Amino acid sequence: MASAHTMSAGVIPALWTGMRSLAAVILLASTRPAKRESLGIISAILDITADGETAKTHLMYKSNLDHKQLKRYLSLMTESGLLMLKRDGNNHDSCHLTEKGREFLQRYQDLEKLLARP
Repeated sequence: MASAHTMSAGVIPALWTGMRSLAAVILLASTRPAKRESLGIISAILDITADGETAKTHLMYKSNLDHKQLKRYLSLMTESGLLMLKRDGNNHDSCHLTEKGREFLQRYQDLEKLLARP
């Protein structure tokens, strides 16, 4: 029987066909062993921002990432078009989910359901 990792290697490209700039997201997930899976962290960040404008500080605490980690993920996610950063008049940044980010989040959640153990 194939492992979840082996199965996801074939399922991920099929689910995200047509979404440009996500190769970097997938590459990051596949090359950086971590306590939490990188795609899971990206999904968590998108889920936190799904309800509307989210301050970076709030996002840092809710996602349980330090400033350096969050900065790296936000850079990757904005370059991939999953999030937009907006700066207000007081020089505070907030994160906004894009339509592409919404689609990524939905597909990731579908993938989790597909791979869930019965």
